[in-house]
Amino acid sequence: MGSVPSDPAVKGDADPYEHAWQFWWVGKALREGTDPRYCRKVFWPGGASLAFDHVGWFDTLILGALRTGYADPALAHGISLFAGTILTAVFGWLLARSWGSGRYGALFTALALAWLPSRTAHVLQHYQVANVWAFPAAMWAARSYLRDGRRMMPWVFAAASLAGALETPFISVFIFPGVLLTAMVGGGGWKRTVVLLGAWAVASAAAGMYLLTSPGRKGDAGGYWREAVYWAGEPQSFLLPSPFGAAAKILRLPVKFSWMPNTYEGVVTPGLAVLLPFLAFIWRGKRWKIATAFLVFAVLALGPELKLMGRPLGIPLPFRVLQCLPVLNGIRAPSRFAIPAGTIVALGAGLLVSASGKRWRTMLFAFLVLESAPLSLPALGTFVPGACSELSEDDVVLEVPPDPGVRIYSWFQTAGGYARLYAFMARPPEEIDPEKLLETALENGYVIIYHRWLFPDSTRRRLDGELAPLFPEHPSGDGIWMRGK
Repeated sequence: MGSVPSDPAVKGDADPYEHAWQFWWVGKALREGTDPRYCRKVFWPGGASLAFDHVGWFDTLILGALRTGYADPALAHGISLFAGTILTAVFGWLLARSWGSGRYGALFTALALAWLPSRTAHVLQHYQVANVWAFPAAMWAARSYLRDGRRMMPWVFAAASLAGALETPFISVFIFPGVLLTAMVGGGGWKRTVVLLGAWAVASAAAGMYLLTSPGRKGDAGGYWREAVYWAGEPQSFLLPSPFGAAAKILRLPVKFSWMPNTYEGVVTPGLAVLLPFLAFIWRGKRWKIATAFLVFAVLALGPELKLMGRPLGIPLPFRVLQCLPVLNGIRAPSRFAIPAGTIVALGAGLLVSASGKRWRTMLFAFLVLESAPLSLPALGTFVPGACSELSEDDVVLEVPPDPGVRIYSWFQTAGGYARLYAFMARPPEEIDPEKLLETALENGYVIIYHRWLFPDSTRRRLDGELAPLFPEHPSGDGIWMRGK
């Protein structure tokens, strides 16, 4: 079965394994000429719709069509993040130029967006959210059209809105208030604003139709509203330095503070190297409209109820209104509104840099690089147990103990292409019943796998005793126990 990693642990399991699986599945479906929105290889035999599974359709369809996703899903995942970072910087540059930034100011905005801590946090976990380039692209097109009335720009805006909505519905949600705030700050007239909102509505409806018309069983797109309280940002988190740059390493700052639910939804700061110049820009020019635009997104990032130091205070916030609207009631991670908030901060900071002298400009760039430029990012581990690689498309697998929260099982599936009786999904089509799954696997002679090496010693000892009757022929020293193959 080959060697196993020396430090196997479920704590190393993470969303990128499931996301790499998404590139694999979409590439496989396109290669076979089937609908990638429906996956027959999970929740066997009924399969499941991926409509609500947070697939970044813009990326997966392109890389799937190029056969990259199916051939090497880890590479496709990496290409997606790299391309998304470059595009975020490019459209950040264009957005800054459209607001009057000079070359240095536009470069500052571009780098600040590419290294935005709230975006970098999602580079580690959610490629769809990290690839937020469609938001500055849409805002650049909106600003250009509202200012100059160029006829091409509504089409560019619509294309960016469609690409963003397909990547993640969050971007579509960001764009709507973004247009209104752009018109409020920069003017342009109500007729042009209506044209842009109409283009946004058409693009969002097209993306919605793409998802909702997918075949297969769909999960519940809604959710309990208080879940958004847990995944919300907090006011003090906006005032922190970036936890990803050299300065944080030197000062030994934690990536996640104690009050945060996790790094990926807890990091909402734009970084002090960007926030301080933005505040100076606001104060010097009394630009309260831009400050208001930032506050709109920042307050939404705080979720439906104010929290401080991890404790809900019972004070309702405007995000609660969004949860009362159709479709938007499914938003579970309000902290992601920190990304458009950070975009406004980066734009204002770039405008300040444009107006600064050479010495101040040099200091601001040095501060930005020192604080926000990531020193390194972890690569996706590509180990697959030999037992999984030896399985084929004809096999059906049940991993025990059944736990749909283990994402790495999806990664293992990409090697053998087998079907699974359950899987991790953001919104699964059904709740799993471990006893029923095991009964089904035993009755049909499906492959049952116990990945012992994934669990810490104490857990492994307990599971060995519970699962040993299923695997009477395996000695306790094996890293993997398998039955039915």
